[in-house]
Amino acid sequence: MSAFAVADEQIAHLRIERAECMADDLEVGEHMSTWSDKQLVAYFESGGMEARCTSSESAKERSETSVASETTGSECNWSYTEPGETGDAVEGALLVGGDDASGSDEQDGAADSRENDRMRGLRPLEWATCDLLQAVLEDRMPDDEMAMQRIVLLDVSAAQLVKLGDYDQQYEALFSGPQCAGMRARLQSAELVIALVNDNDDAEVALGGGHWSAVAWRRSSWRDGMFLVEHYDPSGDVEINADAAGLFGAALAERLTELCELELERTEIWRMPAPMQHDPCVCGLTAVAYLQALVADHTAARGAGLVAAALSGPPASPPGVQGLSWEDTEATRRAAAEAHAPLLLDEIDAYTERLRESCKPVVGRLCSQRCEVVFDVFEDGDEVFDDGSGLGPRDPELEALLDACEVAATTSRLLCRKTTLAVAIALCLHDRPAFLSKLRELGVSHLRERQAIANAIGRGVRKGLLASEQG
Repeated sequence: MSAFAVADEQIAHLRIERAECMADDLEVGEHMSTWSDKQLVAYFESGGMEARCTSSESAKERSETSVASETTGSECNWSYTEPGETGDAVEGALLVGGDDASGSDEQDGAADSRENDRMRGLRPLEWATCDLLQAVLEDRMPDDEMAMQRIVLLDVSAAQLVKLGDYDQQYEALFSGPQCAGMRARLQSAELVIALVNDNDDAEVALGGGHWSAVAWRRSSWRDGMFLVEHYDPSGDVEINADAAGLFGAALAERLTELCELELERTEIWRMPAPMQHDPCVCGLTAVAYLQALVADHTAARGAGLVAAALSGPPASPPGVQGLSWEDTEATRRAAAEAHAPLLLDEIDAYTERLRESCKPVVGRLCSQRCEVVFDVFEDGDEVFDDGSGLGPRDPELEALLDACEVAATTSRLLCRKTTLAVAIALCLHDRPAFLSKLRELGVSHLRERQAIANAIGRGVRKGLLASEQG
């Protein structure tokens, strides 16, 4: 069977699984062909949360299985964890600097354990933590070098604050007070602002999330009140972090226009063509590779004395981003291991060699480009907060379903007075994407909540707990 026939068969299987989970609004991609049925079901029923690896088995077995699955179509042996989980402890000691821990005392052992947790994600087929990615950013893109190039690289915690924090939190942390004078000045003159974002949408959880991507804003794209954010998502057209990028971009636009005393009329988030990640758990390091390519492109242009022209059409991904290969991503992993966990180098080199032997394409398939407008001052109709007064009586059956789905109380109170469970079931079964879109219109802003409601209806009907026809 040809490689194309195998790929078509794998995509067909993904679509069958998607249909059974009633998740037709979610796209499927080639990178999902190595996922097991368990991971696929978890992904579709969670509203698009990317599965990530844990350390419940030896890393060598995981990497061998993953690479083999890419060439033989066998099931990739890695497991799904909910957002916020950190997985099992990494097997073995990741000795920082190569020190021998055999004679260390209990206190040194505890310190090594904390460092091991902080560096989790360097081992192949482990999901990268916030701590690891922050360390890699600091190593690969030092702040003083970024300042010389008029680049602002927001650290992971600052990006999370911009994405989810309220106005007072953002202003106090980034702009107010003498300690923020340097940041204010750099943002006012920045030519490029970049950051990593994840899909954690809980402001109370500092870590968490199941997927990483990169975002960028260029001063040259700011014209006539339009604020444009570039989003580079390793998941491709699936764009798992579309909502996260929208939240980040909308907040960044508000803060920068206020800081620079400019008008804001429209905010656009552009999904940019970029190679997809080469294994299920490498989204974080792939996103770092995107940022490195963006920095290299910007630095080269400034070094050549090129002045960025005002954008007159859709933004373009730099050639350095479009040409990124899995070898570039694995080189980033290896450099981080040299600095923080040298005992992993042999394992990383072995994994890289297996990737080469698998004849895996060096550069992944580029995703398509797409624009989402998250703010437009001239959009018809003003959004007015509705406290539910003047609406119909609550539908107790829908209210019970929303409570079971853990929908926010305010959202639940409004939704169950705007529609009924019977209407929701009918629309969900008839056209799930339209149902999800309608939920958003009715005020269910979080993707996970919309997916949870649709999934609960689907499961309820399949198990006979909910009536599928109106009386």
